[in-house]
Amino acid sequence: MFMNTLTWEKRHPIGLGLIAAAAAGGSAHYGVNLPSDSAFYSSVITLGGIFAAFAVTLKSMMLSNEKKMKILADSGYKPVFMGYISSSVDGALLLCFIGLLGFFDQLSALLWFAPLVIGCFVYALLALRRITLVSNAVIKQTERRNAG
Repeated sequence: MFMNTLTWEKRHPIGLGLIAAAAAGGSAHYGVNLPSDSAFYSSVITLGGIFAAFAVTLKSMMLSNEKKMKILADSGYKPVFMGYISSSVDGALLLCFIGLLGFFDQLSALLWFAPLVIGCFVYALLALRRITLVSNAVIKQTERRNAG
């Protein structure tokens, strides 16, 4: 039911992540020094872990609220929302993995690696923002009649 009206909501994390990676790559190409030290990659791993933990906590909070989950299910939005949570966790774990790869000097020295990390960070952050906004709207919402 919502498939035609959620194009921006569904695609903005990946789209803006790709734009951020391209912008960082262009900056690196023109001489801007992007971070590549171990402190940067440690921070990336830490933030990825925090993002993943927050997304999983939010999922458990939503799943434990049967009334709100019924509203989501009745509207047809539940599979979309669960997909958003999954993509948020996946993005956060991917951010952790890429941050771990940054400790290998051969990889972190490549011109495209820091832009990849930045793009993945933007994706993970926006995917987390998306599920936060949707969850907040669902929690605040009173019972809807004829949802969907």
